[in-house]
Amino acid sequence: MGGVVVGRSWENNKVNGEVLDAADLEGIEAGFSSLEGELDTHTADQVNPHNVTKAQLALGNVDNTADLDKPVSTAAQTALNAKVDESREGQANGIATLDGGGKVPSAQLPAYVDDVEEYASFAAFPATGETGKIYVAQDTNKTYRWGGSSYTYITSGAVDSVAGKTGVVTLVKADVGLSNVDNTPDSSKPVSTPQQTALNGKLDTGAKAADSSEWDGSIKTVSVSGPSAGSDGDIWFQY
Repeated sequence: MGGVVVGRSWENNKVNGEVLDAADLEGIEAGFSSLEGELDTHTADQVNPHNVTKAQLALGNVDNTADLDKPVSTAAQTALNAKVDESREGQANGIATLDGGGKVPSAQLPAYVDDVEEYASFAAFPATGETGKIYVAQDTNKTYRWGGSSYTYITSGAVDSVAGKTGVVTLVKADVGLSNVDNTPDSSKPVSTPQQTALNGKLDTGAKAADSSEWDGSIKTVSVSGPSAGSDGDIWFQY
């Protein structure tokens, strides 16, 4: 910054009514030059020549450290304390991770969740199972657990089958032992074969015997002494 030029104006070389001679003028000129030099020096001084403090600038709590050198603040540390270190991902006493499908990898799951074994049928199960594992029979879709000496069927308590059928069950009359039954009311049932056979051995109530030697159904009057005469087909009773 250049020096400050101070303008000067003298009225008839007088100051306060006093006439100034050449020496006075030179002294004044020298004084101005000195002030001008001091002003230039002061302006160039960038080392806080007035000793202004940070408190005077309302920055009393500011530390004189570069951004890269600033320590972790109390607030930042509190926030960090609520976080988990990346090194604990997928580790014991840490946190589980997710695979590409958004699921926890089986290696990070407890054995009783992950250990499900499937076999074609119950007969294909190992002779000795393992505690904590679930065994599935694919042919029936039933699940079992190893009870220590045998497999125990795991059921929800609901009905597993009806008349030997599983899944979505539709029953027919054969399933309840009624395969030969016709769905007709009693009043509409026809004469059965055994019934017809029995009826075939009977006479109609209005039928008459073809043989004239048999009783024709007429009423005969008899006496205690016996009949005097009669005709073929008559039946006589003595009493």
